[in-house]
Amino acid sequence: MSVQNLISQHRTTSTESQEQVTDSEAAYLRGLKEDLKVGNPVKVVDGKIVRADPKNRDMGQDLPQEIVFVEQWHESDKSLLEDEVEAMNFLFSGFQLLQLPDKRLAWQGIVAPNLVTGKKWEILAVYDHDHPQERGGSSVKVFLVNPTLDELCQRLGFIPHHILRSEQDGRYLCTMAPDAVKKGERVTSAANNLLRASKWLICAEMVLLGMMTREEFDGRIGT
Repeated sequence: MSVQNLISQHRTTSTESQEQVTDSEAAYLRGLKEDLKVGNPVKVVDGKIVRADPKNRDMGQDLPQEIVFVEQWHESDKSLLEDEVEAMNFLFSGFQLLQLPDKRLAWQGIVAPNLVTGKKWEILAVYDHDHPQERGGSSVKVFLVNPTLDELCQRLGFIPHHILRSEQDGRYLCTMAPDAVKKGERVTSAANNLLRASKWLICAEMVLLGMMTREEFDGRIGT
């Protein structure tokens, strides 16, 4: 069974969010856009990507600037899977750990990263068989379930630059450039990659709101 078949099984009825915002909300999103563009620190608080300020200094999780992978995967180091589950339960408590028919592990759940619109995105994050590896988009592939990536591209009117294709599974989000994916010790990968996917999605929402251009999204800001 392919990931695309699994996506079809997990689809639920989507609820479209508003695509109009108030002046104050637009001002906030413009500030967030600038933070993402220039690399200023931003936070993830209760699943929302927000601007960093003294009030939320000790809240949530800093959006990672890079993804760091351990040298081994769960078959040879059971404690790594425990670390992954602990991090996911902390950052994405609504996600469920699945095992695909081909034995790959995956996380399935919903994110709503935009504080203003509250739009929900159903996501499937799938570990590669040879995880962890240094590669563009990392070895945890993030697929959109509802709406699908094809549906999002149709609404955008173009196919974003930061999309990759797997011969086995189809198109998925490129959440990290290859030079930002590094091997290290004991750092959770799926949780970090889903934080980066949240950034990708909030940028896509800004395009739909007319607050970000295709060129800006296709630039470095999109990863």
